[in-house]
Amino acid sequence: MIPITAIFFDMRRAVEQRLDEVERRQVAAAFDLDFETFDQRHYQVIDAFDYGHISLQTYLDWAVFYMPRSFTPQDFERESSAS
Repeated sequence: MIPITAIFFDMRRAVEQRLDEVERRQVAAAFDLDFETFDQRHYQVIDAFDYGHISLQTYLDWAVFYMPRSFTPQDFERESSAS
């Protein structure tokens, strides 16, 4: 068997995910969302969104607006962009 001499991984993606988590926590706090639920729902659809398989509206419908909210998708997008 050939010995393993190197392991490669996508450090950029790991850093981006950490930054994304910080931003998601900020937005969740701003809109009084349960972060754990928001984060779980986010991870269920983020790859499809990143690869263009679903729209922003579909992402938001799944991750945030699966229940009535006191704010609009436009409010959420505006705050998310500002974070």
